Amino acid sequence: MTSDDDDDGIFKSSTSLDSRYSAVFEDDGEVAYGYLLLDGAIISDVWLYNGDDTRPERIVPVSDDEEVSIVWMYDRSSVPIAVQFWIRGALHAGISVG
Repeated sequence: MTSDDDDDGIFKSSTSLDSRYSAVFEDDGEVAYGYLLLDGAIISDVWLYNGDDTRPERIVPVSDDEEVSIVWMYDRSSVPIAVQFWIRGALHAGISVG
């Protein structure tokens, strides 16, 4: 798993047991997305939150990559069936593979 916190936002990535698949969390300071990649190309994405959301039930933007976990789900092989994006210990979104 790699991460990068800088003035331009927060970036965290993870590679599955099958190294062809990877996932990325990206918060650019305005919006956050989760991405599923196959051989380095984005094959699916999920919106996670807007940074300027002021609703009471909003997701507070992360301030550190340690607040984000990327969890891979498998069945009987090393090929993932899904990837989940957790924020502060709570499941926020998932993407199915295939």
